[in-house]
Amino acid sequence: IQDIQEAPVVWFYGAAEMGPRALGNRSILADPRREESRDRLNEIKCRQWWRPVAPIILENEIENWFDNATPSPFMLQTFKIIKEKSELVPAVAHLDGSARVQTINMRDDQAGLYDILKAFFDETGVPMLCNTSLNDIGEPIINRIGVALNFALRKKIGIVYDIISPTKIKI
Repeated sequence: IQDIQEAPVVWFYGAAEMGPRALGNRSILADPRREESRDRLNEIKCRQWWRPVAPIILENEIENWFDNATPSPFMLQTFKIIKEKSELVPAVAHLDGSARVQTINMRDDQAGLYDILKAFFDETGVPMLCNTSLNDIGEPIINRIGVALNFALRKKIGIVYDIISPTKIKI
């Protein structure tokens, strides 16, 4: 948890997912409480400075953080952040106070990511993390650990979690 609070980390977990988004198995994770997280993730991804990063949140906490929210396991829905909570998670807030949300619950086969979210929530009171895809601009999502390590080195990301092995690799 301390690693994620300090800087973005590469999260390489289980089987690769299908589709255009990071749904937790090939991701860069960061602390949503810090604007610096958004800035650093946008730098890593070569995106405009103002672009927010999608949150991944414990499903049972979604109603405490977003208005009229429902489960969104595929990051396909946008909800308004509850006004009193928006200043707590500036890295994931769009200019209109909304966020494109992904939910995760215990039934998912992403136990490792669920455990990280739960531990982050227990320590910080915030049940979500920034979650963006593990790829560079114009490239497909990374599917091999060697490529992930190369990406981390090029982008100066100091920690890679290889949960296939499982290993924490400090660069």
